[in-house]
Amino acid sequence: MKQPKDLGTFTTSSGRNVSFEALHIEVSTLGWLEGDLLIHRERFLERLPKTIEQKFGRTGLLLLEPPPGPLPTYAFLAQFHSEEPVHEGADCSSLTLIWFTETMPAHLRTELRSRFADIDWESHAEDGIY
Repeated sequence: MKQPKDLGTFTTSSGRNVSFEALHIEVSTLGWLEGDLLIHRERFLERLPKTIEQKFGRTGLLLLEPPPGPLPTYAFLAQFHSEEPVHEGADCSSLTLIWFTETMPAHLRTELRSRFADIDWESHAEDGIY
């Protein structure tokens, strides 16, 4: 599969090559009209596994824990894929990385590489079958 050169391939700390596939960015309070933002935070985080499955299918999930208090303005959901499974008997593996920030990054590639740098793929990715 040909990857765009600007975002392309990442290498895990274990040496595995993975491809960046998708990025979803949303305002973390999207759909929240009023009320306690700490309750919103709790509900948003509880719904994350279902949200990820709806957007990306079955995938591993790694949440980079947001700071205490109301969620930062933006939620980033980045999807990565490896042609190599974590365990025998599968064809591939995937992982969605989630983080929150108050500002949009000036350079997406730098932001993705920074967030991806210390990911333990084998602990968080989920195997799949083509």
